[in-house]
Formats: sequence, structure tokens, C-alpha cells
Amino acid sequence: MLVDAFLPGRVSAMDAEVLRPPFVPLLAPLEATASVSESVGNVLELIVSFCPLISDCFEAVVEEDSRRVCLQLNHPHDGVDQGRTTEAVLWMFKRCVLDHLGVRSVVDRGSGLGVSKVALVLSREEMGYKPIGSNPRAYDAFHDAFSRYLVERLPPKDGAELERIVQAIEQNAAIGVFSAVAAARRAHLSLRTAQRIVWARGSSLRLEIDALRRQKAIGYVEDGRWEPDEIAERLGYSDERAFRRAFHRWTGTTPSSYRSGRIR
Repeated sequence: MLVDAFLPGRVSAMDAEVLRPPFVPLLAPLEATASVSESVGNVLELIVSFCPLISDCFEAVVEEDSRRVCLQLNHPHDGVDQGRTTEAVLWMFKRCVLDHLGVRSVVDRGSGLGVSKVALVLSREEMGYKPIGSNPRAYDAFHDAFSRYLVERLPPKDGAELERIVQAIEQNAAIGVFSAVAAARRAHLSLRTAQRIVWARGSSLRLEIDALRRQKAIGYVEDGRWEPDEIAERLGYSDERAFRRAFHRWTGTTPSSYRSGRIR
């Protein structure tokens, strides 16, 4: 991984401008996907997903309270350079992704929330900000491509852990929970670790959850007892429109047209 090439024994006081050049080709898929995302919350998830590509030793920790959200990165060699390389990576995300989207953020030390190390800090208001280029349909396509990009570059993981994650997704779905964070938690893994395990299979947590949602959505529509707004709620969508958009992406038609075609 690229950051590890600087560590240990060759630590220098790198700032974000020094660090950026090796990552320009790698950053392109992250920047492109972030530019069409639906919120800064999505962008933060993308950044966390991207971290193992910079160094598979990074551990991403997200802490939040009613006012702020903090992203902290931990690396085994933080003690060697007092965390300066990790800080430079956070500055890279700030300048090359968040600043580019017009999102206000700071890289700060001792930012509270129990975070004593350097962290990328965003306000609650910024987390709900929608990038100017936000496009839900484009985001679906870009995110899938982004996931494949990561799959091709991350090492494989243990099969037993993968099975545990799949079971966790299915168990959560049974109670109407469709969240990558919840799946990782139920599998007793960090989100970062769970993402890497599924990527090694050639997929992503989002794609696995999406596939199960598709299966359940088609079942509900074929059953005929559920209205679209009820199905949307059962599948964890924010509203009926979001569900209809997803259903059209899966099947190429609307729920009502799909059911009509099946019962002829």
C-alpha cells in the first residue's frame, strides 16, 4: 500500500501537497463518485471505504455527537512520526475531496468526543449538505464502479468471516434493517474489516444488501398485499420515490407493471 512505502524508517514531514501526487490516479474514482453523491454522509462513507487502498493497516474510527462528526485514522506506525503521515492523509481527503465539493471541514487535534489524535471534523449541518452535482441514478452506477475498483486492488480475506457477514445481512433484513454499519456490527467486525472481506469476494456490502433488497422487493410486489409505500418502509428506504427508483433499476419497470406482467 502506498502510505506504507513511507513507513517505517523513512518518515518525513509530509504535508498534503507532498502526499497528493502519488495518489492522483487513485483518487479519481473517489472524487468522481463523491461529486454525484446524495449527501456528505455518503462522501464520508466513501472516504472510509477508500482508506484500506491507501494502507491496509489503517483503522478508520468515526465518532459523533449532536454538533460534530469526526473521522480519525489510526496506523500502527503513528508513534514513529507522531501521526504526521496520518494527518497528511486526512488533509488530502479534505483538500482533494471535501474542499472540491464546497464542504467546510477542518483537520484538528484534540477535537473532543474522546478523540485525542488528529481528526477530520465536520459539523452536523455539513453532513446533510447535498453536492451541487448530486445525482442519485449516477451515484448508483458510480458507486458500483467504485466498489469494483476497490475489489481489484484489495487482498482476499477468510471465507468463514465472509459467511458471517452474509448471515448478518440476512438476519438484519428479517427485522427490516438494511445498513452496512448494522451488518458489520452484527457480524462483530469493524465496518472497515467487513468491507474488505466482501470486496475480496468481488462485491461490496452495499451490493450484497442491495441484492437482498431486490429479492425481498420482488417477493413483496408479487405477493400483491403490499402498497409501494409499505414496501419502501419495510426495506428501509427514506420514501416511496427512492424505492420506486431502485425497483426500476432492478427490473426496468414499475412495481405495478411488474406485477401485472407476472399475473397475466
